[in-house]
Amino acid sequence: MAIPLDPSILSALAFNKITDFEEQVKEIAPYHLLQIGRIFVQNNVHDRLAAEILHRHIELEDGTVLFHERNGDGLEVCRVAELHESNLQGLRDRLVPH
Repeated sequence: MAIPLDPSILSALAFNKITDFEEQVKEIAPYHLLQIGRIFVQNNVHDRLAAEILHRHIELEDGTVLFHERNGDGLEVCRVAELHESNLQGLRDRLVPH
């Protein structure tokens, strides 16, 4: 079931094309990660910027979205939610910048 969505939300199909984390860690040499870290330190931005490896841990079903939110204890959690136009704003209101 294809759901027409806001273009700022990555569809399940597009999300599932992101390389799985287990494969990503094999593709990037530790040396390169160290060099990226050195660039951050040399430019004194290591306390404000970060680099992340685009990856996924699971596959999503059509009509679902993966998002980060804070639970009642203030901990950031990532969960899968069904995505309907009716709950889109409610999900956005609870998003945690990631």
